[in-house]
Amino acid sequence: MEILNDVEKAAVTQFVEFETMREAVKKVLLFSLYTSGTFKPGEKVDPLQNLSLVFVSQHLDSKDEVLGANLRALYHGINALVVGFNKLDEFEKVDDKQHKPNKAR
Repeated sequence: MEILNDVEKAAVTQFVEFETMREAVKKVLLFSLYTSGTFKPGEKVDPLQNLSLVFVSQHLDSKDEVLGANLRALYHGINALVVGFNKLDEFEKVDDKQHKPNKAR
């Protein structure tokens, strides 16, 4: 990845290889997006905890097209975060046993 120097690439590779850390960070970043507005035992129901419903409640006079466009944008924002996180897999170290030199060179 062209935006990282060698030290940064090494740090990202370490992060990616530490699967427990990677998955924990992913959970933290995505938790509020995935669990937004979900019901939990012992807690009062509050529909305004849901990101989508909060936006709609604040723009009740907006046209359906505007609401739909904003909900689509919310989806794309969440998806971009997931896609970016999945891109980290490009930094996994190649096992030396699996890497075979090109005999033609």
